Amino acid sequence: MKVTMYLSLLSYDNLMERCEPTSREYMILLDGRLMWRLKGKRFAYVMKITCRMDDANRLLDFATQVYPNAAPEIEEAVANACKK
Repeated sequence: MKVTMYLSLLSYDNLMERCEPTSREYMILLDGRLMWRLKGKRFAYVMKITCRMDDANRLLDFATQVYPNAAPEIEEAVANACKK
């Protein structure tokens, strides 16, 4: 199952800073695409990341350990993927 998540640039940057360049988490994040997305009444830049469910869970575990502020964004994407 595929998961599409939209990470704020702050979350993305903080996760990237804490990744080892040889890690799977780094490779997942590296595949992200910068895009505009409506946030409230304004548009903001976000990183769109599409990955497998197991990779999304891996990223969630990593975020929970190193940058917990990113975890809710990833949890929301996993929950939305499960609803489909």
